Amino acid sequence: VGLVIKNGEHAGRVLFPLYHGGDFSTPISVSCLCSDDNGVTWQMSETISVGSFPNATEAQLVELPDGTLRIYSRGQGDYILYADSTDSGVTFTEMREDTSLIYCRDCMVSVVALPWKIDGKDAIAISYPEGNKPGGKRANGIIKIGLLNKTESGYEVEWKYSYFIGGSYSYSCLATNGERIAVLYERDVAVHTNELVYLELPLEAFGIIDVE
Repeated sequence: VGLVIKNGEHAGRVLFPLYHGGDFSTPISVSCLCSDDNGVTWQMSETISVGSFPNATEAQLVELPDGTLRIYSRGQGDYILYADSTDSGVTFTEMREDTSLIYCRDCMVSVVALPWKIDGKDAIAISYPEGNKPGGKRANGIIKIGLLNKTESGYEVEWKYSYFIGGSYSYSCLATNGERIAVLYERDVAVHTNELVYLELPLEAFGIIDVE
């Protein structure tokens, strides 16, 4: 899923994350394609450094309240990776782990900014499989809602609320319709066979009461 910047000097910029590399001389890593003319021409951001991590691949972008772009990425460790851009997607910090997001290793994640303030704070949601399914990693799907706290070094996320879906759970896509959080995800039903499942969840399902 791509992103259109809503605020700041580069409002209207279109970005799509992609990954490249993997020729065994360099790790697989993530960049963004950017367009400032509604897709007529495109340029590539810098490649985001994976640091000490082996790879970063399928990624999704979210715009934070001050215009920072945060990219969450599939990795091969125990935690989901992320990096930030303060120049509208031209350059990014090095990838680092969010140790509050324990997941199955090696699966795409989905992230979306939420249109409400929750407990008086801006918020984002993320969807992914936590793992630990006998015979397979991509299971125990969960959607978490994080409250954003601005610090001198950027935004910290307090992953305060969650909705546990469970079962087989692979790639997913989040959206909101103004009243609910929606998710479309893959679920295995047989060997080499899966189905798409669609859910709409009211905020009450997450235990959220204070919404603006």
